[in-house]
Amino acid sequence: ELKNIIKRSVLLSTGNTVQVGSLPDELISEAARYEIPVIEHTEESVDLNLKATAHKSERELIVSTLEKVRFNKSKAAKLLNIDRKTLYNKMKQFDIPLQ
Repeated sequence: ELKNIIKRSVLLSTGNTVQVGSLPDELISEAARYEIPVIEHTEESVDLNLKATAHKSERELIVSTLEKVRFNKSKAAKLLNIDRKTLYNKMKQFDIPLQ
């Protein structure tokens, strides 16, 4: 059913964007029951640098895991599914204190 709705909406829309007017009324009334937050992205708010974003996420995961296990490197490495030596290397790479 959803597949058919999407196909129909694409056919009825002009341009590259599906407009609300091309969606069936039942779908719109159903969606109106839920409050959907709208996030407006500006060029400043969207980080398109994949490598930097991946490093930031990796660092945050390592730090939160270390905090969770009270900086027990063996336990953290096991939870992260990496060698302890790899954990030490990543801690050095991301300037994470050994504590």
